[in-house]
Formats: sequence, structure tokens, C-alpha cells
Amino acid sequence: MWNKNHFSIHNTAEKPFFTITQENGNVDILYKQGDDKKIGVNTDFGVLLAENWRIFGVMLAQHDRKKVVILYYAID
Repeated sequence: MWNKNHFSIHNTAEKPFFTITQENGNVDILYKQGDDKKIGVNTDFGVLLAENWRIFGVMLAQHDRKKVVILYYAID
């Protein structure tokens, strides 16, 4: 699901893995697939992350901004 372009230079996870629960959108982030320790976040975290990127001036590339807008408005 992830590739090397998705990580910062600070990534130390052996084989990072994440899952998204379809029924509620919760996300589990694991150090490696099959690991029993995980970071579990809900959809509020996604909003918080996006807000903080914006607050701290992290700008998406133009093509990524378009992708986000298209995905957002494609939801019924």
C-alpha cells in the first residue's frame, strides 16, 4: 500500500503497513504487517492532520490538491 515516496527521512519502521476499517474508516498503522502493536486512529485524526498541515503551511503539490478535492467531492 505504501511506497518509499510516502515516508519522511525519519521513518524507521521495518515494513510499515496500514489498514482501513471499511465500516467506520478507522486506521491502524503498524511497524510491520502482523505486528501486534499498532497506532489506531479514527477519521477525526484525518481531519486533524489535514488541518495541522494547513495551519503549519504544509502545501500539497497542485496535482495532489486536485486529487484531494476530486476525492472529497466524489463522496455521496
